[in-house]
Amino acid sequence: CMAAVRRSDRPVAAVGATLLPANECRIDADDKVEPVLATRNYWVGCQTVEYLTAFLITRPALCAHDALLFVSGGFGLFQRDAVLAVGGYRLKHLGEDLDISIRIQRHFRERGTPYAFLHVADAIVWTEFPDSYRVLARQRRRWHWGLAQVIAEHHGILQGREYGRFGRIGYGTLHMKDWWGTAVETGSYVLLALITIGGWLNVPAFIAVLICVQALELANSGFGLAILARSAPVFRRRRDFAWMMFWTVTAGLGYRQLNLAWRIQASLSRTQEWGEMERGGSATPVMALADGTRG
Repeated sequence: CMAAVRRSDRPVAAVGATLLPANECRIDADDKVEPVLATRNYWVGCQTVEYLTAFLITRPALCAHDALLFVSGGFGLFQRDAVLAVGGYRLKHLGEDLDISIRIQRHFRERGTPYAFLHVADAIVWTEFPDSYRVLARQRRRWHWGLAQVIAEHHGILQGREYGRFGRIGYGTLHMKDWWGTAVETGSYVLLALITIGGWLNVPAFIAVLICVQALELANSGFGLAILARSAPVFRRRRDFAWMMFWTVTAGLGYRQLNLAWRIQASLSRTQEWGEMERGGSATPVMALADGTRG
């Protein structure tokens, strides 16, 4: 990440990396992570599909167009002076990574100061993903509450010309896809139910659309896996690739709908809290024995 900072032709305000699950990994005596297999856990598998698309396709594209909105709270390097200039992290904000990234970028944009927000796709950071329904639901509801805080506080970005592609593409995508997308997606399911009940559903056309959507999702995940295989020894075996394709299909036929339900719950909830994010410590340490073997 720091090599990318040194190569940049502009002062770098923040730089992020690719997050992958440590849940199925081993950690050797030198604290090196040894990938084992693609996960067999439903929740971790579906999240991995999400992260492959976000960190290996979407964010590099946004970065290339100077429209990267934020770096993830799981790992990020920030320019110290920029963090101090905006007052650091704000207490009780439920989307702290998104909030501080936007405030830093607004700080530079509103002063006309050149800067860069970078994403280094081939820098791999291993982190433990939520591996149960309960913990993942808490995380996603908190993300939506944090998004609501950001939308309420930074709505003026869409009208400001000084925000450039960061405002039009980065924040605009967040506003339309992640915020209004909840209402649009909910409405689409309601409309589909009404069409089905009314007997107006064209079944062959509906199946064709589903097949096209799944084909695009599989291509997207496959592309992300191919990028990952070139930059790190992860998910290179056929079994791993098959499992990741399986999770891609599964994520579109259940996991995505659960995420929508969690966002709806967050929108309707009167209480907003961080909640306990329990960690299972599921990365397995490999002990170095006295005779040089490992067990």
